[in-house]
Amino acid sequence: MLYGVARNVAHKFSVSSNHFAYMAYMHRIQSIRIDLLTGIITPEVFHIERNNNLIKMCMENFHTMLSGIKVPAEMVKEAYLYIYFEIPSETINGNTYDQILGNFEVNIIHANGRQFRGVVRENVIMQS
Repeated sequence: MLYGVARNVAHKFSVSSNHFAYMAYMHRIQSIRIDLLTGIITPEVFHIERNNNLIKMCMENFHTMLSGIKVPAEMVKEAYLYIYFEIPSETINGNTYDQILGNFEVNIIHANGRQFRGVVRENVIMQS
C-alpha cells in the first residue's frame, strides 16, 4: 500500500510542478530534494513562498493518504521527493523551451527499514 502512496504523491506533485520546472530551467539546476516530513527543499534557492505552499499541500496529502491506509505517521522513518529535470543545454532557434521532462520519485522508508518507491515521468510546462 505504501507503494501506491509513494506513486500518488509523485503524480500529484508532478502535475503542480510548473514553477519548480521554471526555476530549475532558469537556475540550470537538474535535481531537487524535498523532505516530505519537514518540508525542507534542497537546494535552498527553491525555498520561496509559492513553492513552500505547494510543499505544504503535498505534505498534507501525504499524511491524509497514510491515515487512509491506516499507517500511523510515526511508522514512517523518512520520506523524500526527488525531482530530476532534463534541462536542455541550449534553446531551439533562440526561443526558450515551454516544457521540460521531469522525473518525480518518492521514497518512503518505513520504521521497519522497508523502502517503498513511486516514480512518475512527465513533461512539465514551465510557468514563471
